[in-house]
Amino acid sequence: MPPSPNLIDKISEESQLVHRSNFKMQEQVVPIFGGLPSLYLFCSDSSLDGELEFAKFDFPQVGKIEGLKIHRGKKWVNLVKLWQLAQVRQGIATADDQYFLRKTPGVVPNARRRYVQDVDLSLTIAPENISALSASEIENGIDVVDPQRTKHFVPYDSGGEANVAEGELRSFWAQVDYWIDWSKQSVDELKGRAAYAPGTPKKAVLRNKTHYFKNGIVGTITGLYAPTYRIGFGGVFGQKANLISPFEPNISEYLLVILSSKLMRYFSKVFISASVDFSTENFRHLPIAAPSEDDFKEAVNICNRAIAFRKREQSVSGDSEESITNLIDQFTYKVYSIPIEDQTEIENWFKRRYPHFGKAKQDDA
Repeated sequence: MPPSPNLIDKISEESQLVHRSNFKMQEQVVPIFGGLPSLYLFCSDSSLDGELEFAKFDFPQVGKIEGLKIHRGKKWVNLVKLWQLAQVRQGIATADDQYFLRKTPGVVPNARRRYVQDVDLSLTIAPENISALSASEIENGIDVVDPQRTKHFVPYDSGGEANVAEGELRSFWAQVDYWIDWSKQSVDELKGRAAYAPGTPKKAVLRNKTHYFKNGIVGTITGLYAPTYRIGFGGVFGQKANLISPFEPNISEYLLVILSSKLMRYFSKVFISASVDFSTENFRHLPIAAPSEDDFKEAVNICNRAIAFRKREQSVSGDSEESITNLIDQFTYKVYSIPIEDQTEIENWFKRRYPHFGKAKQDDA
C-alpha cells in the first residue's frame, strides 16, 4: 500500500524528491483476478528474482527516482507508482444540492441532479479567467454586489457522462457542464453545513480546500466506465472527481496519455479494483512506466492532438475517435513492452467488459 497521504504532502511541500526508500511498504494489494500473471507483475510492489527488481533511474522532467524494473523480453521497463509522481485528492461533497449547483444550458442532468437549474452564463467565470481570483475570493468567496451582474459561478469538476454509443469516453478535455456558486453567501453556507453532525441531511464536506482552484488531471471514480481522465477546469472539484496533481506539472501530458489507455484500464479493473467504483486510494497504485526522452515528446504530441480533437479544432485533419484511441494504445503498449499476444488479450477483455461501447458505430459498419 502507498504511504500516508500526509507524509507525501509533507515531502512535496518541502520540495523533496519522492523515493520508494522514504517509506516502509507495510501492505500489498494482492487481489483475486482473472488477468494475465505476466501483466500482474506491473502492479506488484515486491521484487521477484530475474523478473522484478528495485532500481534507481531517470524519469524525464522529474530526475532520479527509485522504483522497480520489470523484465520484458530482451529489455527492462522502469516503473514507479502514481503516488511517487502525484498527489490524488478527493474534493467537496454537497449532496448535489441545487442551492449551490447550476448546469450549463443543454446539459442533461442525472437523476441526482434532476432539479439543478441552468446557469446564467453571463455570471460564470470561465476556466481561463480563474487565475484572476484573489486569495481572499478563493478562500472566502466572491463579494457579490449585484447578483444579476457580478460573476460568481465557477467551474465544478464532477463525474460527467460518457458518450458510449459514439465510442467516446469523457477524456482529455471537456466543456464545463456544472458550475458552483462561489459567492461569499454560498461559501458561508457551505462552511455552516460542513459543521453539521455526521448523518445530518444536506451536510457538506469540504475536503482538501487548499487544492481548490489548482490545475491538474481529474480522474472520475464512479460509474461503469470509471476511471476516466481529463484536464481539470481549475475551479472546485467534487468527491466523484479526484484531482491528480503531479509534483512536476510538466509531466501532466505524459500521465494523461498513459492513464487514458486500455492497458491502464486493464491494470485498474483486473488487478486493482474490479468494482464499479474506483477509490482515491486505488489511483495511487497505478504503475507508471518511465519513458525515454523521445517517448516523452511523443506523448506530449499525442495529448495535444487528443485535446484538439476533443475541442473539435479543425487544424488537426484526419483524426477520429478511433485514430486517437489507437495512437494512445499503441504508444502505451510500446512504452510498457507489451507483446502482440498480450495486446490481443487486453483488446478482447475490453470488448467483453464493455460490450455496448461504440455499439452504434459497430452496427453501422
